Amino acid sequence: MMTLEQLPPKGVKREQAILELGKDEANGEMLFQLVNTEKGKCKTAAQKALAQLEYAPAAPLWAKLVKGKWMGSNIMSDACSDCVSEQIAPVILKTLSQLLDEGDTKPLDIEQLNFCFHLMLGKASPKMLEVYRFLAENTQRIAQLKRTPVYSRDDCTSWWITDGLRIWDATPKEKEKIPAVVLTASLIRNPDERLQALADELNERYGGSWLMPVFTIL
Repeated sequence: MMTLEQLPPKGVKREQAILELGKDEANGEMLFQLVNTEKGKCKTAAQKALAQLEYAPAAPLWAKLVKGKWMGSNIMSDACSDCVSEQIAPVILKTLSQLLDEGDTKPLDIEQLNFCFHLMLGKASPKMLEVYRFLAENTQRIAQLKRTPVYSRDDCTSWWITDGLRIWDATPKEKEKIPAVVLTASLIRNPDERLQALADELNERYGGSWLMPVFTIL
């Protein structure tokens, strides 16, 4: 186990060494200390590494970050820990509910919608499972969403939902699949038994595109 004194003194080597600390649960206390003492990229590295761990004292940090402009997606999007998931899931659920209410009446800026979906990936805590259930109950509302143009001559037919996952020719039929695609991506990132059970549950209840995540676990 590395000590603080053994970390490289500065630069990229220190940043990478801090990220490596996130692979061992025993490093939680050290990383929590680094979050409060490091600056710049090394502070970000400490936050990313700590987010990988089930370190309860860090819970207030995740609750604070998710309320920021980018919802802490640069820190927590790759984390699958329940510690992170349980803190951010209620905020994601509230944000999605507000966005769908807004999208019922006017075209939607989908950037924050993307932050929510990106943050969900791989997380399987009880509160995050409720977010998936909410999305499953509201697929028809998602199907009818219209998005605002991002650039001139934007035809608004492409819906990029996370890095590397896109839905083109955004007919209502295609947009309806977005929640199931997000769950499929979650299972690819983290085949947690709770996500697998959720996939079976939603497929049994709703069918259709919810068969996609089930195929992922076969």
